[in-house]
Amino acid sequence: MQDTCEAVRGATVQDGKIIFEGKTLETRDIHIEGIRCSGANGIIFNGRDTMLDRPVVAKLYLPKEGDGRDKRTQAIQEGRKLARLQHRNIVQVFAAYPQDVGMLIVMERLEGPNLKDYLAESRPFETRSRIWNDIEDGLKHAHKQGVMHGDLHTKNVVIEKDRAVLIDFGTSVFQSREGQSREREIQKPWELLRKLFAEEGTYRPSRADLDRMRPEDSLYGCGRAVELIEVKERVIDAFANRDDHSRKESILNLAHYYSEFPYFPPAAIFQWVTHNIPPDWHFYFFDNLEANLQARMDNKSEYQICPTPEERMSIKMERCSAVLTRTAKVLLDEARVVWD
Repeated sequence: MQDTCEAVRGATVQDGKIIFEGKTLETRDIHIEGIRCSGANGIIFNGRDTMLDRPVVAKLYLPKEGDGRDKRTQAIQEGRKLARLQHRNIVQVFAAYPQDVGMLIVMERLEGPNLKDYLAESRPFETRSRIWNDIEDGLKHAHKQGVMHGDLHTKNVVIEKDRAVLIDFGTSVFQSREGQSREREIQKPWELLRKLFAEEGTYRPSRADLDRMRPEDSLYGCGRAVELIEVKERVIDAFANRDDHSRKESILNLAHYYSEFPYFPPAAIFQWVTHNIPPDWHFYFFDNLEANLQARMDNKSEYQICPTPEERMSIKMERCSAVLTRTAKVLLDEARVVWD
């Protein structure tokens, strides 16, 4: 019985084989069942490894039109890059077949929903935090292997049982302009983070911040943003359900956090504080923030609070804003990380 389907971008499936632009592509031991979908970088097929008797996905990566590089040579080089990505949070590559038109990659078949669909239902903070940790771990591993994802978004993350898995590295590995992939690798994690933690209002770096970041700096900043969300959750819980001792402790943690990781502009800090902390606690927060910042500037491990209750809040906020702005670049430069 023939296995056929409608043509997609010049590809059909017949008798378990891919027919692309009139040519039969080599797929040893892989029976192609049909076309799954088509994306910006190629065509994806459902299939089965007849030797190992397991379901697989095969993706035909197609280099961009107008790319003058030899497609077969490029396919081999980039297929080897993808094969180096052996990590539980990256889709596993089983085999690769260089073709004159590009590269056919055979990978594990993931049956879980993508992150966009998964987030259609409300998910607790702990679950979303774990998903981010998986994404971060997968990206760090790829960067160590010299591979950037290039198109991180909610449809390119699959939730498979107890893990988040990155798929579709094709935007990066078949990108003719390395600088463009690098720029996307810096920006895209922040965009995904805002969707993952939308209700917490995750901070978006300024253009100037992004311009001085490397991909590893961007990941580091995103990780700190997740930590900040957790700290702010504790503040909200303390004022809703705890005693004054717990409230003081939560504010101390928040002030300390802002002084150590100033990825967040003063306006965003002050707006959150004034909207989520009762007015009679504002002085306590800003006194601690100012003292933390001064200790940080003086390179001291301890700080001393100098309460100024008679001072107008606007003056105190203006002074904290000036110190934050002045120290931000220095602290950001100190926070730059080189992954071993």
